[in-house]
Amino acid sequence: HSVEAHGDRVFLTMPFIAGGSLHTRMRAGPLEPGEASRLCLEIAAGIAHAHDRGILHGDIKPANVLVDE
Repeated sequence: HSVEAHGDRVFLTMPFIAGGSLHTRMRAGPLEPGEASRLCLEIAAGIAHAHDRGILHGDIKPANVLVDE
């Protein structure tokens, strides 16, 4: 990840995640309970990691959660 600037715009770069968003995955049908639990724990751990460093996301929703293949 990196933070870049172009003119007066600041943006983040990150690797491509081939699996798509959690929103797209959920549209395919219900998640299995084990998969849902695993994803919830991973999302919570990621948010906690960011919060511990003073970073607030501000827009956590399935469309903003990327799920690797």
